[in-house]
Amino acid sequence: METGKIKECTGCLIPVILLIGFIMFLFYSNNKDKSETSKKTSLEKYVYIDTESTLHLSRYCSAIGKQPGELGNTERAVTRVLVNDVTKQMIKYTCSRCVSDEDYEQLKEIASQN
Repeated sequence: METGKIKECTGCLIPVILLIGFIMFLFYSNNKDKSETSKKTSLEKYVYIDTESTLHLSRYCSAIGKQPGELGNTERAVTRVLVNDVTKQMIKYTCSRCVSDEDYEQLKEIASQN
């Protein structure tokens, strides 16, 4: 009878152990991604300025040219500007979705040189 109870307990413990292991894996991989992205910069060759004069780092940013409260995806026109040609006037309005604080600081440095 004791072997039956051991098998019964083992059947319950294995899923619990696997669940705990999976949760630990998710936490580890999530923290690893954050630490790697904080070291990288998003600045590439171009920045993009939409029709609202907002600077974006990604030309695929979902916020390009949107008015407050606007829904849906619409293709919008952008002006491509070389990163090295960014001016102080261009970084007056930056996108909160695709421009991080670190990117903004780098853009401020580049703009102060122009």
